[in-house]
Amino acid sequence: MAKKSNDKKSRIVAFNDHQGHRQYIRLGQVNQHTYEYVKCRIRDIVRSKKYRGDLKEETVKWLTEIPDALHEKLAKYGIVQPRNAEPLEDFLKTRLAKKKIKDSTRKKYSTAVTNLVGFFGNVSLETITADQAENYREYLVDECGYSQASVSKEISIAKGFFHNAKKRRLVTENPFQDVLMGSQENKARQFYVTMEITNRLIDACADAKERLIIALARFAGLRIPSELIELKMSDLHWDKHQFIVHAPKTAAYEGKEVRIVPIFKVLEPYFLDACRTVPVGEDRIYPEIDKNTSKGSWIARLFKKAGVVPFPKPFVNMRSSCATDLSSHFPGYRCEYWLGHSAKIADKHYRQITDDHFVDAANTCSLYSQESATNGLGTDKVKTVFESGNHDANSIFQSATKSATAHTGIDKQINATETIDIVKSDLIQFLASICATKNVPDRTRTCNLWLRRPTLYPFELQGLIQISNCLL
Repeated sequence: MAKKSNDKKSRIVAFNDHQGHRQYIRLGQVNQHTYEYVKCRIRDIVRSKKYRGDLKEETVKWLTEIPDALHEKLAKYGIVQPRNAEPLEDFLKTRLAKKKIKDSTRKKYSTAVTNLVGFFGNVSLETITADQAENYREYLVDECGYSQASVSKEISIAKGFFHNAKKRRLVTENPFQDVLMGSQENKARQFYVTMEITNRLIDACADAKERLIIALARFAGLRIPSELIELKMSDLHWDKHQFIVHAPKTAAYEGKEVRIVPIFKVLEPYFLDACRTVPVGEDRIYPEIDKNTSKGSWIARLFKKAGVVPFPKPFVNMRSSCATDLSSHFPGYRCEYWLGHSAKIADKHYRQITDDHFVDAANTCSLYSQESATNGLGTDKVKTVFESGNHDANSIFQSATKSATAHTGIDKQINATETIDIVKSDLIQFLASICATKNVPDRTRTCNLWLRRPTLYPFELQGLIQISNCLL
């Protein structure tokens, strides 16, 4: 691919570029070792350019250290990008302008662009190193005071920008590739909005439409204010007990433009009161709300008026509290459809563990209770007869029958087939407990003892299997 020229005054590296064209680079007066080294580095660059692979770490380091004259020769043939080809700020703003994202997301990206340019300056992309990227993360924590979740988001955005730069061959490596992102969860800001707090906020509202906002956020999990924009009276289907929610956040995904949410009993009075205030001929319930509307100042005033201690992310935590309540009463797939998010997102950002969950667990008497642990399907009855020395099959049969009858709660005599199945199950459990108490050499066994040859087991198991056969 690359070979030494016969030129006695200087050495020339001849190679085929990524498009198959023959190219030549004059190195000047260099020794054989330097020539071979440069030849290997050029070969690695062409291979990476042609097959879109990663450069070797040694090649990346070499590219950053070679003189500008040699780098310009490589850039002349298009196998590397020219140095200072595109400043950081121009690249970031150009990429951001081409992104098809919502306005709220664009604001987050704009903040990330400002932070990147503010820390690195308007330097060439290729001059940013991995060490500087690590320092940028520390800058976000120490200087900007960002939380762990915010730092993770900022690093994710930066990593995405430089990943695009690497694909376009503007940089040889992504300096943010190995920077620790961390979790974007922030459990410290989660807050369960109780019914008491919800009622106090609703009572403090000025009119029916304000009360409906709180009710929709807390009882239906709507995203406020984006999902209020297209909320229409024609979307309320009282006969089906459901209403349609237009979701701008998920509109970019096919089939996620709208979702159907139940009109829960608790929502009905708030919907009816708000609909009475809508002018005749108007379909939208909140025509005054658009994509630029913010309800932050309004909810802050409402906190003060209701005498409620402000909690972080009010509408997000109301939605989170709704997700927590629904998941306690309905299957997960229903909750995820009604709220418009996946199970992964629900577990990561919405569902919470409340004090009521611990109270419910403590009051669940049947769970792990002494009665359920010992009564079972007759295992302890069989064990009592066996340990007493009475190995008579009829004794075991009668004992297991009484236990099975008590377990099923049926006063009448159960039939023989059911009894045999129950005793079989009892014996399998009991055989395993006997093995655990004996000094039996380790053997590989299947879970179903009835499928194995009796000769493979100790004498206790053989005897019990013979007893069980008597019952058949």
